[in-house]
Amino acid sequence: MPLEENVDVTIRHAQPGDAAVLAQLMCELGYETKRTEMEPRLKLILSNPAHKTFVAVMGDCVCGMIGTLAYPSYEHDDPSPGEFLPWSH
Repeated sequence: MPLEENVDVTIRHAQPGDAAVLAQLMCELGYETKRTEMEPRLKLILSNPAHKTFVAVMGDCVCGMIGTLAYPSYEHDDPSPGEFLPWSH
């Protein structure tokens, strides 16, 4: 469906306070996840420099996320993007 108007979306780094909405997003992807499970997962992920998590925000609502994981490669010296986990409404 084409957009009929401009949509303002902000992309920012995920924060620990995003755990509840990220748990909801995981459920919508088919990965049953409770807020109480996501909180320690997100804390661990956010503390790991190999992981980056970004959220898309429209108004005051997180409407999407993407997580990345970089790891060493056998093929070259730069870290390779190992995983992308996108989600959006």
